[in-house]
Amino acid sequence: MQPHPDTDTDDLPEFWIFTEPGALPTLDELQDDMFTMDSCARLKSSGKLETLPDGIIEGECLDEQGASGFDVWWEVQIVDARKAFKKDRRALQSIGSYTQMLIFTMEDDCALGHVFTMMHALLSLRPGLLAILDGGKQITLDRRDALAFLEEEIKDNLNFSDET
Repeated sequence: MQPHPDTDTDDLPEFWIFTEPGALPTLDELQDDMFTMDSCARLKSSGKLETLPDGIIEGECLDEQGASGFDVWWEVQIVDARKAFKKDRRALQSIGSYTQMLIFTMEDDCALGHVFTMMHALLSLRPGLLAILDGGKQITLDRRDALAFLEEEIKDNLNFSDET
C-alpha cells in the first residue's frame, strides 16, 4: 500500500486503522477503554469521531494523582479506503471488507501514548487492521497482533514515564 495522497510525511510515524464501514465508537466509549490501558490518558474532546471539527482530537496527560498535566492534540481523518486506494488493487485485496480507513496524524510525539491507547480501544471494540507508516517502511498487523503490539508499546511508554 502506498501512502494516501493527502498524507503529510513528517518525521513522525503515521498510523492507519482499517475497519468495516459503520458508526464508530463515541469518544466517551473510547475514553472508557483508553483509561483501562493508561490512567494518565484523558480525552478533552467528546462526541463522535465522524463529526469532529477538522478531525482534531484534544487530550490531556494526567499525573499519577489525576491532576491535569499538559495538553496534546492529534488528527483523525476518516476516509473510504476504496477511494484512497482505487488504483492499488493489491492494497484493496489485502484490506478486504475493512474499507473504512482512519488516518492518525500527530503534530508531535507527546500525543503518541494517547494515539496508541485510542487505537487499542478502537481495535478492542471493532475488528480491523493496523498499518504503521514510518519513513519508507510500512508494517500491517491483523487485529490480534495489533492489540499485542499496542499493549507492549503502552506498557513501555508507561515504564518510561515512571523513570523520568
